[in-house]
Amino acid sequence: DGRAAVSTLNGDVWIVTETEWRRFATGLYEPLGLAVVGGKVMVLGRDRITRLYDLDADGEADRYESFHAVDPVPGGYRDVRRYRRGETLSCLAFPDCVFSVDEILG
Repeated sequence: DGRAAVSTLNGDVWIVTETEWRRFATGLYEPLGLAVVGGKVMVLGRDRITRLYDLDADGEADRYESFHAVDPVPGGYRDVRRYRRGETLSCLAFPDCVFSVDEILG
């Protein structure tokens, strides 16, 4: 739909269009990257993967779900990648961190 999701190391997630930046979430622990899967924003933070929900469709996350808690992410990892092995989400920081789209969409 032409929008992009952007995370900042300060703990914010923004939804960006050609004309507007709107904060979608705040207070996350050093977001290192994100992926949007099935309309759900998945954020890799320093301590966990958080799934964000906009329950009332007002453009701001109302619920922060700890999808996968981990020990702090080692330095040097800064992204989440979506691969087309079937439909999975994986992150470079955790070799065993591979989830099916069904698990993500819950």
